[in-house]
Amino acid sequence: MSSARASKKRGFTLTEILIVAVVLAAVAALAIPGFQRTLEVTRANEAKVNLEIIDAAERVFYLHNSNRFWPNPVGTATGAAAINTGLNTDISDPNYAITIVSTAISYRATASRAPRRAGSTKTFFINRAPAATPARTDDFPNGTGNY
Repeated sequence: MSSARASKKRGFTLTEILIVAVVLAAVAALAIPGFQRTLEVTRANEAKVNLEIIDAAERVFYLHNSNRFWPNPVGTATGAAAINTGLNTDISDPNYAITIVSTAISYRATASRAPRRAGSTKTFFINRAPAATPARTDDFPNGTGNY
């Protein structure tokens, strides 16, 4: 009898394997959408940080170039490479298209995400323009940033 039990193969039954597969599929179905939302939030935060870097670089450019914003005097710059060259920054835009439109005394930096489905475009921007009477001397030019 002992030889009959010893020769019996050990392993998993088909039912056990199917139950494990169903449980793994359920866990994946719950986890993947949350992970994708987290990725989108991270990408949006990266775009906001890039706009803050551009804002700081524009302020420095404004101080050093006769109170003019870049691109000087009026123009548009699109893409991280052009912005990095013009403002001496080190931003990247693999997920958002970044554009700066400027006049001599104001600018608008925009980060736009290509739509993944109809109506899902995300856009962040910062507007800066000198105020007629600045409220604070350390906030030149007195403008607003919108996220």
